[in-house]
Amino acid sequence: MERDEAGRRIFTEDHLVFLKIILYLKNTQMPISQIRQYVDWMAEGDSTIALRLAMFQLSESSVEVIEIAPPAVNTDLGGSGLHVHGEPLDAFTDGIFQGLTEGLLEIGYGTSVDRLRMSREQIDKYAVQMYEATRSYIE
Repeated sequence: MERDEAGRRIFTEDHLVFLKIILYLKNTQMPISQIRQYVDWMAEGDSTIALRLAMFQLSESSVEVIEIAPPAVNTDLGGSGLHVHGEPLDAFTDGIFQGLTEGLLEIGYGTSVDRLRMSREQIDKYAVQMYEATRSYIE
């Protein structure tokens, strides 16, 4: 942990994200031992998503897990008119809120609806296609 000249800890945005997650989990009445395990699994990355989901499904916490699979969305995050590909932001959020209102546990919008139902093999093939399509942007 980094410290300043006076010896005080310097917290990053990542530290604050973890703190928020811990507070949310504590508010679900999850025991500290499970919160610690959950945070450890988060630090290990996406390979532990199934374990984290199972923890909620098997616990007596008041958490309901809802999967939202977004497509590319035109958010204008890089500036207005710079990144105009993807679904319109307002249409996307309206679609997601409609799914939440209907009580769906898996919600997609536009092209992501089909991806929610993909097999592991289809996901792997799609990932390769996306990499090939965007490779020039990242190399």
